[in-house]
Amino acid sequence: MFSQRRIRLLLVAVVVLMVTIFYFSGDAGTIQDQRFYRSTVAAIDAHREAKEAASKQNVQPQKPAPSKPVEENAKPVVEEADRVKVAIPKGASEEMEEIPIAGRTKMTVPKNKNQDPPKQEPAPASSEDDSEVKNELNAILKRSPIVIFSKSYCPYSKRAKSILLEKYKIVPAPHVVELDQHAMGPQLQSLLAENTGRRTVPNVLVNGKSIGGGDDVTALDEKDELASTLKSLGGKWIQEVDRKLVKDLSHIAVTFGRPEKNVISIEMHHGVRKGIATLRTVRTLINNLIIGVTRGFKYKMRYVYAHFPINVNIEKNSETGQYEVEIRNFLGEKIVRRVTAQSGVEVATSTNVKDELLLTGNSLEAVSQSAADIQQICRVRNKDIRKFLDGLYVSERGNIVEE
Repeated sequence: MFSQRRIRLLLVAVVVLMVTIFYFSGDAGTIQDQRFYRSTVAAIDAHREAKEAASKQNVQPQKPAPSKPVEENAKPVVEEADRVKVAIPKGASEEMEEIPIAGRTKMTVPKNKNQDPPKQEPAPASSEDDSEVKNELNAILKRSPIVIFSKSYCPYSKRAKSILLEKYKIVPAPHVVELDQHAMGPQLQSLLAENTGRRTVPNVLVNGKSIGGGDDVTALDEKDELASTLKSLGGKWIQEVDRKLVKDLSHIAVTFGRPEKNVISIEMHHGVRKGIATLRTVRTLINNLIIGVTRGFKYKMRYVYAHFPINVNIEKNSETGQYEVEIRNFLGEKIVRRVTAQSGVEVATSTNVKDELLLTGNSLEAVSQSAADIQQICRVRNKDIRKFLDGLYVSERGNIVEE
């Protein structure tokens, strides 16, 4: 009695042997019985016979070959259904061409006279059309120093337009051109690609110079460099570029309403216990926005020093419009500490109180962040803060317009 392992090994060997036999026996005659194989062989034979006939015709006149007797009971090699017509070249007067057959093999066949002539490329646009497109582009650029070329269905164009039209107050307002709705949209887009090197939309032009698309405008906005870029490129043609007081609450699932004239309602559907805190947070944010545009926010900071007096210089950047604060002689150091205030925050020294700094603005977040930056840059490091109390600290918070 064989062991179980040996029986299993014998069964596997028998199965592999049978599969191998069936595979090779089944594919033995399939290749030669295929129609493509027979047509390829017939085409190669016809090509060879045509070459031999041409060589014999150049040397000596061709003699008719004796006809061979045909057996009555002989069967054709190829059935009528699978018979393939072979293209035999005609007289030498006809134009011949070679076509590839079955890979690298080529076959000589008569040239098709009914073949359509090659299509001619469309002629370039006339100079009159080019001048018309240029005139239209010049007319568009004269409408405003800032022109936004976009398409109504493009999400990147929508983002760029929302930043320039909703987040900023620009005088004069930017002009928007929807290329998909304009009669000469494709021509204008091609001309913009030639002039600015940018074919995609959106394409924001300031005095005829492109500052990029949606991603570029978003990056400049996040770095607080969009206003300075518009002012530097626009020059005297742009009168005002100020950032509006906007708060994005799209990440909070609440619904706003206005049941009365001076009332704003905030609703949250299917909320849990934490939803009450969310509603109060949204209410506080809206309240700060209303107070900011009506009364404003004001922070007061005092200089604190024991021996070395702190010197503070304030300058306004002409390009960005932001205030830059320089702090000198802090703890007797020669290092100059510089802080750039947030956009929309004004910094000035107090005229009534000595060693006092005033920060004012409409945005509570911007004013408080600027005060925090000034206090943080004067932080004493590697020393006992209970003894070394030098720095600038917030002494009072309030509103510009007192009640």
